[in-house]
Amino acid sequence: MRATLTQLATGLRLADDAHVDCDDCGDTLRDGASIVVRLTNERRHWSVDGIFCDDCDSTRTLDGPGTTYVAARVGVTSDGATQSRWACLVDPGPIAATRRRPDD
Repeated sequence: MRATLTQLATGLRLADDAHVDCDDCGDTLRDGASIVVRLTNERRHWSVDGIFCDDCDSTRTLDGPGTTYVAARVGVTSDGATQSRWACLVDPGPIAATRRRPDD
């Protein structure tokens, strides 16, 4: 099966709460906030390695193979059965990337 990065990243959990904090300035980012997220891909497993507000996104660097930055918004997903809510990635679009290692 093949999927685009946008398909894979949509809905990706960002935090166990309904908001996230910018990794640079610490500002609280709530539902609808524009963000830049650093994702890494190791052996076909994507993980969130950084969340930044619009004011801090200019400090990004491509750290190594498999690093991708996406522009997105904070969304909130809920589970009525557990009465829980958490922040997730909404409307992600790649803005910068490095090549993966050949074995990834």
